[in-house]
Amino acid sequence: MSIMFRYVFSAKFSDATGETWFSIFHEQAEILLGCSADELAKMKSQEEATNFLCQLKKAKWVSFLFRICVARTEYKNVKRQKISVIDIAPVDFAADSRLLLNEISANERLDFATSPNFLNILFIGVFDLAYYVFVF
Repeated sequence: MSIMFRYVFSAKFSDATGETWFSIFHEQAEILLGCSADELAKMKSQEEATNFLCQLKKAKWVSFLFRICVARTEYKNVKRQKISVIDIAPVDFAADSRLLLNEISANERLDFATSPNFLNILFIGVFDLAYYVFVF
């Protein structure tokens, strides 16, 4: 029986308002890093330091859509947020642009001062990675 490696790690995400840590698990980490944990462990164990580091650097500054889960906990009167990545998908800029254009054209007919349906977009930059959150 061979050992099966799995990813479990935290990544630091930040934007102009601050920074936070996300927990990333196996399936999402494979998408993010572009290889399985077994392949990455093999690179590291075979003294292929350059290949190992190159594989990790490939994930830097790549755009993804992240779906996250936030859980608030309290331990010894210290409140914390645990943020876990549930799903990762590549950004489809063409589909996002069509969505935004449709929303803009729909809102051109509305008075923004009285309409609660205007589009709010929040772009969040990331340290070492990039992700987008669309808030409607």
